[in-house]
Amino acid sequence: MKKLMRKKDKLEENLKNMFQYIKTKHNTKLGQLTLDQVREYWWALNRNDVWKAITCGVTDGDKYFRDTCSKGGTYNKCHCNDGDVLTNFDYVPQFLRWFEEWAEDFCRLRKHKLKDAIQKCRYPNSSEKYCDLNRYDCERTIRGDHDFVEDDVCKGCQYSCSHFVNWIDNQKLEFLKQKNKYDKEKKQKDQRTITTTHGTINNMYADVFYNKLQEHYPSVDAFLELLNKEKECENQPDIEGVKSSVDFNKELRETFYRTKYCEACPWCGAKKVNGQNGKWEDIQDTKCGEGRGYNDYEKTEIPILTGDKTEGDMVKKYKKFCNGNGEKGANGASPTATIRDNSDKATTGYCGTNNSDPSLCEKWICYYKKIEKDGGKKEINFCVLQDGNQHKKDRKDKSYDVFFYSSIIDMLNDSIEWRAQLNSCINNGKKDCISKCNSRCDCYRRWIEKKKEEFEKIKDHFGKQEDVEHQNLNNRWKKLKNF
Repeated sequence: MKKLMRKKDKLEENLKNMFQYIKTKHNTKLGQLTLDQVREYWWALNRNDVWKAITCGVTDGDKYFRDTCSKGGTYNKCHCNDGDVLTNFDYVPQFLRWFEEWAEDFCRLRKHKLKDAIQKCRYPNSSEKYCDLNRYDCERTIRGDHDFVEDDVCKGCQYSCSHFVNWIDNQKLEFLKQKNKYDKEKKQKDQRTITTTHGTINNMYADVFYNKLQEHYPSVDAFLELLNKEKECENQPDIEGVKSSVDFNKELRETFYRTKYCEACPWCGAKKVNGQNGKWEDIQDTKCGEGRGYNDYEKTEIPILTGDKTEGDMVKKYKKFCNGNGEKGANGASPTATIRDNSDKATTGYCGTNNSDPSLCEKWICYYKKIEKDGGKKEINFCVLQDGNQHKKDRKDKSYDVFFYSSIIDMLNDSIEWRAQLNSCINNGKKDCISKCNSRCDCYRRWIEKKKEEFEKIKDHFGKQEDVEHQNLNNRWKKLKNF
């Protein structure tokens, strides 16, 4: 990214020199104009040739979001039916181009990822089976009775859903940021240039464009309706046999929903519907009641530091934790008990210290016991999120295997992000961080110390398994390489 930005800066500097040369060479006509005005003068004369050069390599299937030919004409290979190259779309403000490109990309990727999840969770190995994201066979699993049946053929469902759920959650955050920015961007229509994190961009035509936009799409909802008409957004995989499409104006749960394919098994299990290809139905809750309690289990309390999930940047994600709000309680969680507080004393605090901010951590409890069943021994080993729903049917639970692997993978992914973000701080020929990076390096140190504590608790629970000598921890590390 830094190399790209340096090249962009160099290009911008070369353009300024070029426009200064043009201005000086034609002093009598252009001498009184600013460089921005000279730039627009040059563009007006050359934009048609520039777009021809940009689009010379396109093929029949290539398309750039909206038809932009004059008088509603059609186009092919980015050229209008009269032979003119498409140029009108460079007058569209950059934010709206980004937003539309994001929507098209979102719908395309959602379609691909959802198709993969459907295949892995309902048709693993080309055979019909109801798998869930915890590797459970839902036809034989009864969550309410703590009767969990893992099946190796369901591993693909876990892998596919793990990627899909993380991706769809992040996309929801990106969408909300762009949606909330829509009205703010329109208010900048009178500014000739706009400064962004990627540099200064031309905004000279925004006033005319937004006035036209206001006539036809006066609100963000009206603009989102336009995005809904993208071909990729209209053509989405059926969900449980029901035709679906992306609608950015509907409840976010529908568009950014992980779908039932990537949820836990039904409370009392599922059964195949006779004569209905690919159809399953939930077994009625009356079959297993309100479910079993946790009193007769060995348990391990494991608080997991997650950081601020609304941020992708590592420094921003763990800012509250590192500046004391999440670590020592300054401006953190209220001591008043809530459904996610520490009143049950399951841990010292959400992050292992008093008054830790509950929004930065998740408190999990893993349960284990071995029972007699069908003339043999069976292990029950699962983990439940302590979010106030742990005694309800919509609780969030995972098999210990999935909890083990997902915790390690999340930690490794975050460590990769940390390395990328701290690279400029440590790659300076010295052992220590340069001065301006001290706080970031210290935040990383705190993060890694907390992750070490978490892993010790995960290992503690691993040791409670009676047959642990037959599946030592080293074997788990070997499996991680194939995750």
